Amino acid sequence: MNQEKGWHRIKVDKNAGLSLHGREETRIMFTSQTITTESGRKPMGRKTDPVYPGEILLEMKEENGLSTIDIYHGTDIPIHTLNLIMTGEKRITGEIALRLGRYFGTSPELWMNLQVKYELDVATDKIGNELEKVQVLER
Repeated sequence: MNQEKGWHRIKVDKNAGLSLHGREETRIMFTSQTITTESGRKPMGRKTDPVYPGEILLEMKEENGLSTIDIYHGTDIPIHTLNLIMTGEKRITGEIALRLGRYFGTSPELWMNLQVKYELDVATDKIGNELEKVQVLER
């Protein structure tokens, strides 16, 4: 890992294919090995579970040699809240996204997009084929 100031690197899971790289202005690269159907949904039997934003936060914490207390002091997000996010028990809110984005030098949209992606993946898994019963509005 490049230790120069301004560099951040995150590698989640090979199968998830999510990585975050940056120098000064953070650059983000998402790659996906996921195959989707015509409707845009993942086929049944996905090999990986949805990645919740707390996994990314935990990885960034570890990659940067930070403690939860360090993040608390830098963001003013309560330690209990940070722990709940990292265990997947609490979602990323707009305020939390703003604070994490500023602290890590990323955009708040990154954090919100991670949350939305996670929620859509969970919902897709939950309703499964039921979505096919929803009629498409004809124009």
